[in-house]
Amino acid sequence: MVEFIETDVDGDGYDDLVRVEVDEHGGILAQADTNGDGIIDMATYDVNGDGVAEYAEVDTDYDGITDVSYTGGIAAV
Repeated sequence: MVEFIETDVDGDGYDDLVRVEVDEHGGILAQADTNGDGIIDMATYDVNGDGVAEYAEVDTDYDGITDVSYTGGIAAV
């Protein structure tokens, strides 16, 4: 299942378009374009669907290349 939601994922006060996909094992992939250029800037993956992302990648300077990667429990997706 894939759906799109709008929520402020980067804390700037403006909603961001987020693509949310649930896989066959209950994992959740959330991808966000935080600056509106059509390129994904933030992606999180919640392996077991418990609301805590185990992996995240962020492009902080909007050049299309991941700048920061997180692993382990990351607060709410």
